[in-house]
Amino acid sequence: LITDRGGNYESMLYVGVGVLALALLGFLSNWRERWLWAATVLFALWYALGSNGALWVLLIRVLPPLTWLRVPPRIWLLGIFALIVLAGYGLQTLYDPTQRAALRRLIPRLSIGVISVGVALGVIVLVAAPKQAASAIIGIVLVLITGTALLLWRRVPLSAWAVLIVLDLLLMDSTLIEGR
Repeated sequence: LITDRGGNYESMLYVGVGVLALALLGFLSNWRERWLWAATVLFALWYALGSNGALWVLLIRVLPPLTWLRVPPRIWLLGIFALIVLAGYGLQTLYDPTQRAALRRLIPRLSIGVISVGVALGVIVLVAAPKQAASAIIGIVLVLITGTALLLWRRVPLSAWAVLIVLDLLLMDSTLIEGR
């Protein structure tokens, strides 16, 4: 949820604020049919934590050949795929005229939730790790933009969502480049 700018790429799980917001919308709009995608994300996230989460430690005791895999975060590819599918459902939900009536209450609540959580995490990072101030401020701004885009969803074109997601990921990825 908060980027680790310039951190170790092997341990990053960041997919972007826009993708997370759209995935959450895609899941909440029809959770009975999409629970398996959300379960895939949660399983991959829990397993990717490796020795920091109990699942990987338990599974390698039951299935020792799992230790042959290089690193547990590789399973996050499944989680990213599931998030992309859920984000696609979220975009479909936003642009489907038959779903608009059902979303009149969900989208403002989701927007307020995304903004609240994002700003709270950003403030926590600002207080706890002042060296990450730029990351926290950029994260807060992107969360505010995403929440506002969800609130104004009728007027936000598809290209604006693409720009938001690409800009967020470019800002994150640019911190991993080291010139030599």
